[in-house]
Amino acid sequence: MYGDYYKESTYDFVVREAGKMFTDWPFGTILGVVMALAIILVLALLIMLLFHLVDVAWIPLRRTHGTIGSKKSGYVSPTYFTDSNGIMNSVGGGMEYNLLVRVDDESAWTEVNRKFFNLVVEGERVVVHVGRGRLTGKLHIGEVCK
Repeated sequence: MYGDYYKESTYDFVVREAGKMFTDWPFGTILGVVMALAIILVLALLIMLLFHLVDVAWIPLRRTHGTIGSKKSGYVSPTYFTDSNGIMNSVGGGMEYNLLVRVDDESAWTEVNRKFFNLVVEGERVVVHVGRGRLTGKLHIGEVCK
């Protein structure tokens, strides 16, 4: 009823059409290379996301004591975008407050709110909820409190 066209597998169809695209110089070849690079980039980002999720998602945190090593605050630039009505909007931005917390001869930066940032001083002992990455073994700070 539909002829021999529908008997072809999807894989064969994609290979055949991609081959046609790469032989169509210059537009098809350039488009094929751009599409191949885009696919490689998306796959790399997905692999990185999966690695990060396996490493730190739902890691068990333990409560321990740490020391404030350093304090750093600064302005973060907002990201601008245009909505469907052509109106420019901004997302994010503002002040960012970070503490370097030392735990068991290791240290890691963590972001805190302004009130807590102003409350603590360098060298002060704090209660820290920490965990270790499953794959990297890197120190991850979940929460800092007095």
